[in-house]
Amino acid sequence: MHKDQRILIYSIATMMMFTLSCTKFDVVDEAEKLKGKYTAVSAYLDRPADINFDGFDSIDLLHEIPDIKSAQLELIGTNGYNLYSHFWPEQYFLYGKPSSVYSPDVKIIYEKKASYGEFQLNKDISEIIVLDKSLLEFVKPSRIQLLEENEINIYFDKTLYTKVGWQDFHITVRYRRYTSTF
Repeated sequence: MHKDQRILIYSIATMMMFTLSCTKFDVVDEAEKLKGKYTAVSAYLDRPADINFDGFDSIDLLHEIPDIKSAQLELIGTNGYNLYSHFWPEQYFLYGKPSSVYSPDVKIIYEKKASYGEFQLNKDISEIIVLDKSLLEFVKPSRIQLLEENEINIYFDKTLYTKVGWQDFHITVRYRRYTSTF
């Protein structure tokens, strides 16, 4: 191999390493830009239901479950390690035993529970991908979509106790960042 060919190969290899490392740092920088706490600004069911037992069906979960206003998403990105934490109000039953049909004897309360996991961004930096879904005990998102203006949509399925008994729903929650510090 000629000296010029070796120099050319070395130069190409160096440029490829530099390009690949810059791309990785760019993605890390993008994840770090997302760092912060996010609050729920809207939450919708895929179809109307009466979850708060007021006699009216609605798709607006902020109305049906007021505790969702305290739901929170936290993204921590530092030194290439990114942590996703989602705090969501879960239904618990104080009195009565829920069955397949509604019973007015059942008293429901909501307790905030957390799901968490390490995350990365997809290639076009439009979605968050949680790496180990087994840690997502309470909310298992089917998609976490990055939007403009510090907003994120989380899509997931949930079974909820309603005025007509247990029902499965597709839920969409929009979060907006309110602080980038912890």
